[in-house]
Amino acid sequence: MRVIPGYVVEVTLAKTIINEPKEVIMNGLTAPLNMQVHYISFSAHADFAQTSTFLKELMPPNIIPVHGEANEMGRLKQKLITQFAYRNTNYFPKELSVG
Repeated sequence: MRVIPGYVVEVTLAKTIINEPKEVIMNGLTAPLNMQVHYISFSAHADFAQTSTFLKELMPPNIIPVHGEANEMGRLKQKLITQFAYRNTNYFPKELSVG
């Protein structure tokens, strides 16, 4: 399952996926879309308390921020690791990171 929070730009893969097509085209290759899609209205500009509450309820196995200033995302990563140290969660896994 993938959760796509908040606003998505019209010409992006995220916007395409929200419409739940049977397949998607990426880099000229066609791939089947074999997943459930759950869109959650969630502000990309939530503060740490809102974000951590959301993550506590969702309990995702991977957390991959894809937007923000590098130092701030590093601070966010450290706070999340401290708060959720008891969970087996991957933060910013390199094989999944964007950019």
